[in-house]
Amino acid sequence: MNAVYRVDFLCKGDIIVECKSVDALNADMRAQLYNYMRLLKCPCGIIVNFAGKKAEVERYFYDDQSRNILTVDGRSVHKYRQ
Repeated sequence: MNAVYRVDFLCKGDIIVECKSVDALNADMRAQLYNYMRLLKCPCGIIVNFAGKKAEVERYFYDDQSRNILTVDGRSVHKYRQ
């Protein structure tokens, strides 16, 4: 794979913001954010879709101890596979 992936925005060193303009966010787009969060050990990740009339915003948190990605209500959405 000859692709280069870069974080759209890194705010204050601990918040990743990924910006999209698509009909709908999908699992691959979320996985990209999750991977950035894990690799950079960023506790907070935000994905924003600007395509609709109103921006769609999703927030996620990275638990460094368990290496899991969590929703704002604490549910695990993506478990790390070793």
